Amino acid sequence: MKWNLTKSLATSLALAGLAFGLPGAALAQRAVRVVNVSGVPGGQVNVAVELDAQGNENTAAFSLGFDPSKLVYVSSTAGGALVPGSIFSINDTSAATGVLGVLLALPVNQVFAAGTNRQLAVFTFLVNGAVVGPADVAINFTDTPVLREVASVDAEGLSAAFVNGSVKVK
Repeated sequence: MKWNLTKSLATSLALAGLAFGLPGAALAQRAVRVVNVSGVPGGQVNVAVELDAQGNENTAAFSLGFDPSKLVYVSSTAGGALVPGSIFSINDTSAATGVLGVLLALPVNQVFAAGTNRQLAVFTFLVNGAVVGPADVAINFTDTPVLREVASVDAEGLSAAFVNGSVKVK
């Protein structure tokens, strides 16, 4: 199931903590990216997702896809760019098949500060001990179950590039 967020529902859903996504487009100045990390077979890695913000963003929604035979989802935590009262919602019901849905939203009428490397979330994975390095294990943005989107305080979709990353297994 895919979720859509419309302007008329944005405030209600955000307050309920249940909003889950909008379609998006690409613009070089605003980007959401998976930060590349290195790991070893059998070890845990912390994979950050960051926002390069223009200063008018309130919400980010996306799905992450990964190879579940190589990475096992362990947990997630809110990133440092989220303030008290923010929504941090993870749909991990399909984590065993390599899919996570994510919605992050600041409180009503608040925006992410303009600048680069605004940490939205950190995802912890266990690298399967059978992975033979060196290997790059992709972590990609997808649109299932949550559509990629960055939105303003008025729930207007904002153009953004979504940049995939990887775990480099040594």
